[in-house]
Amino acid sequence: MEEDDFWVSSIELYPRASRRRRAVKAIVVLLVLGFLVYLGLLYYSVTNVEISVDRVGFSSPDQLLNIVASRRLSIDVYLNVKGRGVLPVDVKSYSSDIYLEGQYVGFVKSSQPFTIEPGESRPVHLVLTLDASSISAESLASVVQSVMDHNGEVMVALDGKVEVSALFFSLDVPVRRETYVLIAPPFPRVEQAVWSKTSCKAGESVDFQVVVSNVYRSQRLTGTLEVAVREDVALSQDRDASVYTYQLDLAPGEKKTLKGTFKTYAGTGTRGFFLKVFWDGRVISEQPPLYPPRLQVIVPRAVLRVIDAYWTVGGQRVSSCKVGDLVTAHIILHAEGSSVEGPLTIRVRKDLAFMPDKDLQVENQYISIGEGQNREITVTFRPDEPSSSSLRGYFVELEGIVSWTMPENYPPRLQVYAASPVQGTLVVESAWWTVNGRVVTSAIVGQVVTAHVRVRAVGGNVQEVVQVRVRRDLALQPDTDLVVNSFNVKLENGQSMELTVTFTASEKSGLSFRGYFLEVDFLNSQRTWTMENSYPPRLKVEG
Repeated sequence: MEEDDFWVSSIELYPRASRRRRAVKAIVVLLVLGFLVYLGLLYYSVTNVEISVDRVGFSSPDQLLNIVASRRLSIDVYLNVKGRGVLPVDVKSYSSDIYLEGQYVGFVKSSQPFTIEPGESRPVHLVLTLDASSISAESLASVVQSVMDHNGEVMVALDGKVEVSALFFSLDVPVRRETYVLIAPPFPRVEQAVWSKTSCKAGESVDFQVVVSNVYRSQRLTGTLEVAVREDVALSQDRDASVYTYQLDLAPGEKKTLKGTFKTYAGTGTRGFFLKVFWDGRVISEQPPLYPPRLQVIVPRAVLRVIDAYWTVGGQRVSSCKVGDLVTAHIILHAEGSSVEGPLTIRVRKDLAFMPDKDLQVENQYISIGEGQNREITVTFRPDEPSSSSLRGYFVELEGIVSWTMPENYPPRLQVYAASPVQGTLVVESAWWTVNGRVVTSAIVGQVVTAHVRVRAVGGNVQEVVQVRVRRDLALQPDTDLVVNSFNVKLENGQSMELTVTFTASEKSGLSFRGYFLEVDFLNSQRTWTMENSYPPRLKVEG
């Protein structure tokens, strides 16, 4: 009976042990499956991390420009991280090769760890220190030069990786970025700021030109550019004379030429004017304190000159007259350098031999002559005494804004006779030109030419003062004398005399200067003979 009870008990215990083993197996399987799922989730979380470089900067822009000397550079890297898994992921490190302007400049690494939570998206700021001690100075210098050539725009390339881990899973995530970084506020480059001339007279209008370009490779420039014309004042603060405003929109690499016109002036201490260029209120260019390139303003000194003075009787030009004739003194004034304005005293005076000269007539006038212009002043009078041993003749003297006395020769001073000495008439019989003794109708520049005038007494004996003028035949202004010679001619009726004047042909005939001609004044008889207005007989000059 006892043996039967034993087998019954054994049969009852076996199913219980089997159930326990199955339960343990199930638990183990569940644990393994759970761990495998956990590992899968870890792997999924690690492999689904998104990391990218959002932007790059420099902690100190000056460090980049000084990298040749310091060989160190602090770089700010802003990562954008996203956790797309279901478990936290650790980032152990970030490392990268650094390229500036296409040049390899070194390797950086940050071991600053951080954790990416599931579903998290946030920026991460890393400060990296670049050691460029192994890079040649020439390579670093070329980087700095390229940055300066592009107004502080740096092409930065990062070729790196981020080490991501979870438990014993580790993964290197490649992170690459190429971007342009500005180390200074953007502005256009002024390639040229010049005046159309280096100097001018005060009051003259002068053109200027400013050439600007966008030297950036990624930056469009939109803003206000101002060109200030500033007055350079000696021993005082410079000041704006005029400001020209331009609205600009420059694409990368685009260049524009800006033009303007400025009317100059001159005040106390004005040395000249210079160009100063502003971009959105910031100075980007200024002409150096040199002349040139600055525009020098010249304040010309006004000069008033007497360019001609002569006498007329009855509208005819004379160098002598009779007592009581109505004589007009003509003085031609010319203003140089600037306009001239002011009082002028005109004196007709007696040329006394043994006593101080004496006024015959005095007139006061107020004159105004523009720069480069002529002005004729006239005074009319009647000589009351003939020329003699004590009274040589008459002359003109100016006082006031110009001081001038007629030369002492006769002519141009005026001789006065008691009665006309002329009985017959002196006429021009012929006139011609010679060079080296040969008759010519044209000459070459630089040749010595002799003008010949043959005069003859007609109708009686003649005593005459003859003035032979070699004159310049001008197209756009009054003709002028080149050489003037005076002759005292005394001939009996029918006799002739040849008068000669020698001169050098100094100008070539052209549009404004046609050539030379002769004019003969018979001063006693107050007549003038002028060579026919054609070539020949007038003398043409060739080069």
